[in-house]
Amino acid sequence: MCESDVHAARDARARPAHGLLRGKRVAITAAAGTGIGAATAQRLLDEGACVALSDRHEGRRRETAARLRDALARDGDARADRRVAAFPCDVASS
Repeated sequence: MCESDVHAARDARARPAHGLLRGKRVAITAAAGTGIGAATAQRLLDEGACVALSDRHEGRRRETAARLRDALARDGDARADRRVAAFPCDVASS
């Protein structure tokens, strides 16, 4: 996911964030490194949640986590490093 995708997801909000998930933990378990998974993680962060990203592709997973942390830090969130975690996960059947 490129930086413009993160900003597009943020700009495409249907409603402004209300902090409905402040202090909660949410796990994103399927392909959170790109697309809908990354946009969902961004929205959950906007609502105040901490997120755990999972994706089988290490590069995408790390890049998305870094971009989300950077966006939080730019917004002045002192806990940005603690609000986003990333873990490897492959949900495909063998």
